Amino acid sequence: MNSRRWPNNGIFTYIRKNPNTAIESVNEKLEAFVLKHVGPELEAGFGITFEDFKKNGGIYSYYIFPTTNTHLFRN
Repeated sequence: MNSRRWPNNGIFTYIRKNPNTAIESVNEKLEAFVLKHVGPELEAGFGITFEDFKKNGGIYSYYIFPTTNTHLFRN
């Protein structure tokens, strides 16, 4: 399997965003990113559009959220 294919995303990535940037703004851009890069692969692999994939209950997304409640060390 080609590891450069977009649907292969079983990892977590941590980023530090600009404190003046809204999380919603980043998530909107990530949604457009998925449509651009994953949409064509879904169409080629499954023979359906990304919109049809979502209409049929498919979920594929990238998003960010605060990790303030994530525990990295034992208290």
